[in-house]
Amino acid sequence: MSQLKDMVGIVTGRLTVIRASGKMNGGAVKWLCRCECGNLTVVSGANLRKQRTKSCGCWNKEVASKTHSGDKSNTWRGGKIITNGYVYVLSKGHPHTNNKGYVLEHRLVVEKMLGRYLTNKEEVHHINGNRQDNNLFNLWIFPTRSEHVRYHRRLDTGKVKHPARYKAIEFAEGVK
Repeated sequence: MSQLKDMVGIVTGRLTVIRASGKMNGGAVKWLCRCECGNLTVVSGANLRKQRTKSCGCWNKEVASKTHSGDKSNTWRGGKIITNGYVYVLSKGHPHTNNKGYVLEHRLVVEKMLGRYLTNKEEVHHINGNRQDNNLFNLWIFPTRSEHVRYHRRLDTGKVKHPARYKAIEFAEGVK
């Protein structure tokens, strides 16, 4: 029991030992510790004594976020990613980003031309069917998803011909 009293109050890295927290399978004592970030974590006595565990995990997350994110990451591709064939661009501060701060590039292209953000209802269509071809003259704006879907149905049934080239500017002027 003297060993238990010796560990209470000990500081290792960011951890301060609060109290014993039971035993591990091998009989080693587990310790409840409070990290400087405020989290509680349970650590084996051996890991505390040998200073193998120095935080609740927050330190590793901080280091990783500073050295392995954004342009410091070995997977950095200039702020562009491709998902399901669509190009997404990192655009923090844009009102319509996904949970990682990315926006569909074709929306950004049309928004720049219009001088405003697209509404949540407006959809952009790729005239040539290539989701990665975000040239302004390959993009067509539909006021709603239902009109976009209706257009595709008409294309599939042959009721409308797919234009070889359609100027988004001309179409956008007609969108209210």
